[in-house]
Amino acid sequence: MLCDDLWNPSTRSDDLLQSLRDVEKLKKHVENSVVNLPLMEHQVGVVVCDRLGIIGFEVFDSPRSWAALHKKIIAKYDDVLLTETTHYPSHLFETQYVQKMVLDFIEEISRTTETPSVETSTSKTVVLEDDRLIGEYTMLRGEVIHLIVFRK
Repeated sequence: MLCDDLWNPSTRSDDLLQSLRDVEKLKKHVENSVVNLPLMEHQVGVVVCDRLGIIGFEVFDSPRSWAALHKKIIAKYDDVLLTETTHYPSHLFETQYVQKMVLDFIEEISRTTETPSVETSTSKTVVLEDDRLIGEYTMLRGEVIHLIVFRK
């Protein structure tokens, strides 16, 4: 994992100044990783996972919307990169496992309670929530243009 090289408990120092330097080095590494994250053709969103599963799911209605906002969105997950120091099990990188995990998450989203939040003549935002998830979707002229859901 990204953090292992820079923030390994076995190499921590009692030297506060060195620890601050290490944290700053890690932050710069995370920022550079986010800036250099590849934008895939036709990509409309992101699924962010930790060892326990999906922690964030965000999609847009078009690749142009995603391209315009993807760096800011990925940056929201810096804390995961900064705190997650354990190696991920190899099955998390297997396509079939990831696909099943995403489909199960979408199924879970479909069972959340929907509460209208804001509504105008052309748009509507609806909050999604249950005991494990919280999120919202936004519709424009009857079409969903954005969906974001986080694990609590």
